[in-house]
Amino acid sequence: MKIVGLKMKQFYIQPPFKKWNNFVKYQTAQWVLYSLLLILAWGFGLFMLLYLPVCRHILQKDIQSRKLYVTPNALVYKYRKPVPFPCFGVLKKEKHVLLPSVADVVIEQVFSLFGVYSIRIENEGVRRPPSDDVQIQGVVYPSTFRKAVLARLSDIRSDVFSRQVFVTEDAPSSRIVHSSTSWIR
Repeated sequence: MKIVGLKMKQFYIQPPFKKWNNFVKYQTAQWVLYSLLLILAWGFGLFMLLYLPVCRHILQKDIQSRKLYVTPNALVYKYRKPVPFPCFGVLKKEKHVLLPSVADVVIEQVFSLFGVYSIRIENEGVRRPPSDDVQIQGVVYPSTFRKAVLARLSDIRSDVFSRQVFVTEDAPSSRIVHSSTSWIR
């Protein structure tokens, strides 16, 4: 794991190559199982098995391009994914989640044999379906990422709380006193 600049600027988590291979193996195993089921059902799975080397190439490029940042105000997830036919280019995506809107970071182990984890970032506020939460698959050290996000989130909340306490202590008490004669009119 490579963590760069843990000060409040930003840090970046990149999984080691060994774990990339585990994730590609996991996805390949899933692809082969689906292919075998579709061979038995309609025979379409044979074409899926022929497409397997291209699929593995796409997965490797996808995993190697993923970058996950924690900045002072947001979580940033960037990746470049080749489209299903590599001759058509790549798909670039960038997701931003504001840190004050993060309620929790949930760690899910996808498959223990391959050591593949996914994290789900739950949003604060009105409860929406879990499909609206940001989900990132293939994270190698999810507990480190979760600790970093929650630590930064607690720093933000304590700063806001200290500002509120500071403002309320400095503000003069301003009470409006009404005279009893103004009510009589």
